[in-house]
Amino acid sequence: MIVADEKLQQQINQLQNKVNGLDQDIKNIIPRINSHESRINKIEKEIFSAFGNDRNNNSRDRQDLSQIKQQIRAIERYINALDKAGLQINGFLGQLNKIFSIFR
Repeated sequence: MIVADEKLQQQINQLQNKVNGLDQDIKNIIPRINSHESRINKIEKEIFSAFGNDRNNNSRDRQDLSQIKQQIRAIERYINALDKAGLQINGFLGQLNKIFSIFR
């Protein structure tokens, strides 16, 4: 019985490490999102100021803006997936803790 408890505790620890890793990934991604948002704002300002002056640059800026927006949407989907996985893992860890509380 003790071996099974130790094995379950190891699995809980491994899952907790994964949750911690997901949290760190989210913390690393947020500054990148903020950076992309700043770039979008800058490009939007450039587009509005250059509108009508230079069609080639304007077109390139719009393409850049579109590309950055796509990257941000992909990052947001990744963050949402990480968040969902973290919630599922936390729920599972909570259930395991309830199970282990019986043995205490």
